[in-house]
Amino acid sequence: RAAAKDAHDVEGVYELIDEVAVRLLDTERRDDADIRGVALQSLMWDVEVPAESVGVKVKEGWVTLSGEVSEQFESDAAYDDVAHLHGVVGVSNDIRVISL
Repeated sequence: RAAAKDAHDVEGVYELIDEVAVRLLDTERRDDADIRGVALQSLMWDVEVPAESVGVKVKEGWVTLSGEVSEQFESDAAYDDVAHLHGVVGVSNDIRVISL
C-alpha cells in the first residue's frame, strides 16, 4: 500500500497498476473466517463507518469491501480499518459513495 502511494505521488504519474503480491509465512497466516470476523468488529467500532452498509468478504487473506456510503471519508475509514489487520494481504475497496 505504501509503495503504491509513493509511486502514485511521483510527479508525472497519472495511472498506477498495483501488482504487488504479498505472501505471508505460515506463522503469519490467519483463517479467512477469522479475518472477516475481526474486520467486521473493527468496522462496527469505528464511528466514522456505517458498518451496517459495508459488506466484507475474505479469500486467501484478501479482503473485499462492498456496499454504499454517503461520504468518501466513510469509505476511506473502512479501508483503513481493515488494511492493517493481522493476516490481511490486500484490500479491494469496492464501496460506492452515493450522494444523497
